[in-house]
Amino acid sequence: MNWLRKRFALLMPLFLVACAAPPAWQKPGVDNATLAKDTSDCQADAEREAMRRYPYGFNYAPAASGTIVAMQRDETNRSVVETSVFKACMEGRGYTRL
Repeated sequence: MNWLRKRFALLMPLFLVACAAPPAWQKPGVDNATLAKDTSDCQADAEREAMRRYPYGFNYAPAASGTIVAMQRDETNRSVVETSVFKACMEGRGYTRL
């Protein structure tokens, strides 16, 4: 049981870092209002693109085997697309991550 405590103590900092605030974006000469607007615009674009590629409620037969797995896969894919489109949008506007 002692080895379990040691592993937990070693892994706990990694879990805490993973739960930290999301990375901030910066661009020289940009005020908070502009950053907020650009962030909001890029987030909206990213959500639209993710929904365009992986819409809810399609391609699932009622009570078909594997429906839950397919829905989870699509949710994961939506999240990946949304994250990558948001990042590309912010970088396209000249922002860098801290």
